[in-house]
Amino acid sequence: MRARDDMLFPMEEHHRRLRGLRERMGRWGLDVVVITDPENLFYLTEYQTTGYSYFQALVVPIEDEPFMVTRKLEETNVVARTWVDITRPFSDTGDAIETLWNALTELGQIEGKRIGYERNSYFFPAYQQDRMTASWYDADFVDCFGIVEEGRLIKSPIEIEVMRRAARAGEIGMRAGLDAVCEGVNENELAAVICAAMFEAGSEYPAVLPYVTSGPRCMIGHATWEGRRVEAGDTVFLEVGGCVRRYHAAMMRTAFVGDPPDAVREAEKLVLEAL
Repeated sequence: MRARDDMLFPMEEHHRRLRGLRERMGRWGLDVVVITDPENLFYLTEYQTTGYSYFQALVVPIEDEPFMVTRKLEETNVVARTWVDITRPFSDTGDAIETLWNALTELGQIEGKRIGYERNSYFFPAYQQDRMTASWYDADFVDCFGIVEEGRLIKSPIEIEVMRRAARAGEIGMRAGLDAVCEGVNENELAAVICAAMFEAGSEYPAVLPYVTSGPRCMIGHATWEGRRVEAGDTVFLEVGGCVRRYHAAMMRTAFVGDPPDAVREAEKLVLEAL
């Protein structure tokens, strides 16, 4: 574990998270875990990238040094962002699972081991899981999905402060968007105002960009902006999430252009009562 002082979370926080994971591994009877969910990779190491389409994993033995298997390009993120000192990269024409197997074998984490992996991970395809579990006859594979999430349930004071920073940036973006709502503005212009204000306030790239819909398009779930021009009597729906180091804080707001009719005011009243 490479000590460094230029990460968002201090090394004491990372030691605590890793220690908690290993305690849970002990309860589950696991010798090694292969972590592939991007949010869990960040939680444990601060590793982040937009290159999630390629296999990437943090391998944590219950006693020995953790290591990462990533695409060669992404190794730069391991070196620049994390405390992980051991990497085993694969080329774009290489075999990720073979690289994982070779690394586990080289570092003594295969023979007779009980290995946990995140079976429900969106970023560990079934064909790769099948190759891993069917090819290695000298290891026992166990689904350990949720073993990291259990530790993430209770946020540390530092995590809460980071989420507050994300919320502040998101709120500034939302206020800018609401202030810009008027007859004649289009959805793209609203999105631009929101993003500019949110990013200037400190938000990094979010997992999902703002949702901006107006008029009849408000009935479409998860619709993005499409340039529609806002008209008098329109409802405008905004959903904005600020992000700081992959921690997000999202909010939704609805605006109305003009004087809302009784039906809209009644809907607002019912929503507030429900909350």
